[in-house]
Amino acid sequence: MQRWLIRLAAGLLIAGLALGAATFRAPQARAADEQHCFDATGKCVGPLFFAYWQAHGGLAINGYPVSDEQVEVLENGQPYTVQYFERVRMEYHPENVAPYTVLLGQFGRHFHPADPPVDPQAGAQYFQATGHNVSGAFLDYWQAHGGLAQFGYPLSETFQEQLEDSHTYTVQYFERARFELHPENQPPYNVELGQFGRRVLAENGDQVVAACQAAHLSASLVMQGAAGSREGAIQLINETDAPCSLSGRPQARLVDENSAPIADVTIEDAPRDPATEGVTTVGVGRGQAFAIRVRWSNYCGRPVDKAQVVLLFPGGVPVYADWASVPPCLGAGEGSTFSVGPYAVGGQDQAAANVVLGYFGAINAKDYQSAYAAFGAQMQSQQSYNDFAQGFATTKRADAYQIVVGGSDTPGAYQIALHLAATQTDGSVQYYSGTYLVGPENGALKILGANVQPAAGP
Repeated sequence: MQRWLIRLAAGLLIAGLALGAATFRAPQARAADEQHCFDATGKCVGPLFFAYWQAHGGLAINGYPVSDEQVEVLENGQPYTVQYFERVRMEYHPENVAPYTVLLGQFGRHFHPADPPVDPQAGAQYFQATGHNVSGAFLDYWQAHGGLAQFGYPLSETFQEQLEDSHTYTVQYFERARFELHPENQPPYNVELGQFGRRVLAENGDQVVAACQAAHLSASLVMQGAAGSREGAIQLINETDAPCSLSGRPQARLVDENSAPIADVTIEDAPRDPATEGVTTVGVGRGQAFAIRVRWSNYCGRPVDKAQVVLLFPGGVPVYADWASVPPCLGAGEGSTFSVGPYAVGGQDQAAANVVLGYFGAINAKDYQSAYAAFGAQMQSQQSYNDFAQGFATTKRADAYQIVVGGSDTPGAYQIALHLAATQTDGSVQYYSGTYLVGPENGALKILGANVQPAAGP
């Protein structure tokens, strides 16, 4: 591994890591935690999906929720938080910038693959992207209720189809919906949408991602100084070869270097950040990480040389993070608090970190093709796949720690600073430190550059 890292670094040096990017976001209003529940189905919707539900047609377009939030492996092979409604599946895509963090599942394609293109028709709107026409009541409905963003492109012309009620109707399939013409109803209720949510939910049961187990998680903490406090983030890394999910937020405590509890500190829940934590159940792929915001303020208790954060999981199983920085005492009467945020994967910064962590997850799984595919075109042009894969011939696994996400001079890109412990097949461990530049390329986040050098151990 060392030979490969040095060769890569020599050709792709990246200037200066910008450590100024905050790893802790200021608390937001508690309203961000609100759930909206529906008696009709007994299901509740969190703030992110509910905001989308309200802004995109509410009950008439989306229907009632028919599932809780859950994590599924979607068509691209990656885990995402989803929730099913009668007519749509909402998907949380933290790798996208707002307002595209919520997308709809393509139910239309699920049930009706695209028909061959046809010629434009007089009086209709023709969609060159799929080669189909939309006209009349269907076009009026498409335009009035969200258009392309809500329904996608047409996949078919209109045709007759027997539906679930055993009656035959004029229908047309779109990427995310089926339009049905119901002449027995008065406008505007003569156009209805197919209720695919329950069907897809039942079919996709084997795609639901299991909960993470504490034994398969490791934690890396980086905290930085602020006025009277220490603020940072824990990267809770999934060390397995399969995706896993977590709900809510962890229970935490502080212990000293002798594993004795640190008293005089109130552990509290940090409010959710609605920009990046609008869902309550999140998932990550192999090697990737959940981000947990932490903040420790005003410690005036007994002297502590080192403080460690312990995350507790069901059954009391602990996961130990790195040593936390002890904040200064601003006054014993003010009290000391350690606030813990929910599990989150949101934000472009965390998505960029997970590109790098997923890259090492692929290496540890010996899936070198997926690891190589994480590189951008320039990276791949400087090293063939065979040379890349052979560079890990003596590497058993590579573990990242002390992960810091910073800005960069490249628009839309982030620099991920980290340390690496590379365990060799002979049992020895080699250490490295450096940065990876992650940014958008052809609609996806890719590793655009790296500067990794040998380093002393932790």
